[in-house]
Amino acid sequence: MNTYSDILSRLRADGNFRSIPRELVDSDSVTDLSSNDYLGLGADRGLQDHFFSSAYNRRIPMTSSASRLLSGRQREYDDLENFLAELYGRPCLLFNSGYHANTGMIQALATGDTMIVADRLVHASIIDGITLSKSAFTRFRHNDISHLEKILTKEAAAHERVLIVVESVYSMDGDRADIDTIVGLKEKYP
Repeated sequence: MNTYSDILSRLRADGNFRSIPRELVDSDSVTDLSSNDYLGLGADRGLQDHFFSSAYNRRIPMTSSASRLLSGRQREYDDLENFLAELYGRPCLLFNSGYHANTGMIQALATGDTMIVADRLVHASIIDGITLSKSAFTRFRHNDISHLEKILTKEAAAHERVLIVVESVYSMDGDRADIDTIVGLKEKYP
C-alpha cells in the first residue's frame, strides 16, 4: 500500500506535484490568464482607492455574512438587482459566485422527472449542480448539435422535463455554443 508520503514523493519525481504559488512580486510584468479576474479589477489598487474614497462606498457591507434567506436583504443587493432588471428588461437574482449560481439554479430547475443533457465540456461546477439535482443526465459531444438531437429524440418523450445545459462561451477553449440552434431543438423537444 502506498503511503501519502510515497504518493507525494512520486508526484514530485514525476514533476506533477502542485503547490499554491506565492504572490507575484511584480504583477504588472505578468498577464495572469489562470484566474477569474478577467478584467484585472481585483488587482487594480487605483480603482479600489477611488471606490473607497467615497464616504458612501465605505459604508457598503463587504459581506452578506449569511444567506439572504436567513439574514434578510441588503439594500445594495436590491439596488444592483433592480438596476440589472431595468437594464436587461427581466428580473434578476444575484448569486455570490458562478459556482453557487450553477449548483443552485440547476437544482431549482430540475424537479420531478427531469432529464438533463449537458455538453461534455461544461464546467465542473455545472456537473456539481447536475449531481446535486439527483436528476437523470447524459452528456453530448462538445458542440455536436446532431449528437444532442439524437439524445433528445431518444430521451425527451420519456421525461416530464428536459434541460439542455451548455455554456455560452467555454472559457478554457473560447468556443461558443450555438445557442439559437439549441433553443430551436428545445422548442422541438419541449
